[in-house]
Amino acid sequence: MKIKHKILLVVLPVVVVSILAISAIALNNFFVSTKNEIIDKLKLTGENIVDKISRVMFKRVADIKFFSGSNLLSDPDINLIQKVNFLRSAERAYKSYASMSYMTKTVSKFGILGVFMSD
Repeated sequence: MKIKHKILLVVLPVVVVSILAISAIALNNFFVSTKNEIIDKLKLTGENIVDKISRVMFKRVADIKFFSGSNLLSDPDINLIQKVNFLRSAERAYKSYASMSYMTKTVSKFGILGVFMSD
C-alpha cells in the first residue's frame, strides 16, 4: 500500500501540472485569437466609416463648387421659374437630394421641388 500511495503522490502532481499547462496554453490562444478577430472587425468597420465620410465630403465639395460657380440663385434679375429650373437640373444631375427649395431673405419658401430619390 505504501508503494501505491507514493506512486500516486508522484504521478498526481505531474498529471495535474500537465493538464493545467495545456489549459493555460489553450485559454491564451483563445483570448489572442478572439482579440485579433475583434481588432480586424473594428479595422474593417473603421475603414468603411472613413470611406463613407470621404464620399459624403466629396459630394458636398462638388455641391459647393456647383452652387458657388454660378450666382444664378442670388441674382435678382433672374426670375423664380429659372431659379427653380436650375435647382431641378441640380437635382437631376446629382440624384442625392430628397428635395430642394429656393428661399428668400425673409425665409419664405418659393419653388419647392418634388421629392426625387436616387437608387
